[in-house]
Amino acid sequence: GFTWELTEEFVEEQGIDTLMPVLLYFKDQMSGMIMRFSTGTELETPYTVQFNVGMDMMASRHSAIGVNLVRTQGYHLPIMLDLNPVSGFIPVGVDCNEQNIDPSLEPYEGLPCHLNDPATGSIASVVTEGRSWYSGLDLNYRWQNEGSWFSTSYTLSKSEDTGFDPLKGGIALPPDSENIESERGRSDGDRRHRFVISGDTALPWMGLRLSGVWQYSTGLPFNVTTGIDDNVDGILTDRPDGVIRNDGADTPLDVVNSLRADHNEDLPPDMLLPPGASLQEPFFSQLDLRLACPFPLADGRGEGEVYFQIFNLLDRENAGMMEGRAVSQNFGRAITLA
Repeated sequence: GFTWELTEEFVEEQGIDTLMPVLLYFKDQMSGMIMRFSTGTELETPYTVQFNVGMDMMASRHSAIGVNLVRTQGYHLPIMLDLNPVSGFIPVGVDCNEQNIDPSLEPYEGLPCHLNDPATGSIASVVTEGRSWYSGLDLNYRWQNEGSWFSTSYTLSKSEDTGFDPLKGGIALPPDSENIESERGRSDGDRRHRFVISGDTALPWMGLRLSGVWQYSTGLPFNVTTGIDDNVDGILTDRPDGVIRNDGADTPLDVVNSLRADHNEDLPPDMLLPPGASLQEPFFSQLDLRLACPFPLADGRGEGEVYFQIFNLLDRENAGMMEGRAVSQNFGRAITLA
């Protein structure tokens, strides 16, 4: 690249009449690299259709079991698309049209050409064209007597959608905004298996009560990207060829390692990226305990409670966001905590 510092002294020496043609030339040539933000011309109201089939029955005098099947589909969900996507690349100095697009040009070897509107760059727009799908099986068991209760539940589920919610997860554009069906993948919160065990019981001292919750769930997906703006739309959410959105641990490593090897050609020896051997989605496990002492209020019209509570009793480091940029030194590692 190159840099010009347009100071008052520079303009005075060269003259504005000399600079204007150059500036106007770059304005015309670089217009396709200016990103704009907008909303769709028509936004629909998101809605979901849900089907439930469930059953609860007594297992004994003090216990019950339940089974519940859930199927949910979401329509008109907010996602972000490029309304003026890059159609290809053209040599510097030629007009943006289909005839001038050169398939042999790699990104940054030419200028991006937007055939929908050649005079405008990418338009990152919030639209309501997203979909979601959820299927779940819930199994639960509960036991209770006069002074204690115990509950356990298991959920087997699969959650998919066609993109990140821009109102929650920030800005992200699909690699191909004209093929949104190919973006169907695991939702950000998709955990295939979940276990929850909880209970509350009275202790034989001072009216104390002990309660606790243990949660376990399999890992969350993460999105593997190239870490490079391959389609020159201004957003770094492009994926390697053959990689599905939010594929997480199922991402094919041969594609990723090939990309890392190519990237190593531009790195010094002490910063080379090693090939990845495996990918994992760290599971979540947490135990919370609560010790409480209820007491009656002085006027006898109610009661209060003093309690001591510990979250994550075992002090386990549960991984949060995973590094998904294929050209990062931390690729495949947790970079935040849950």
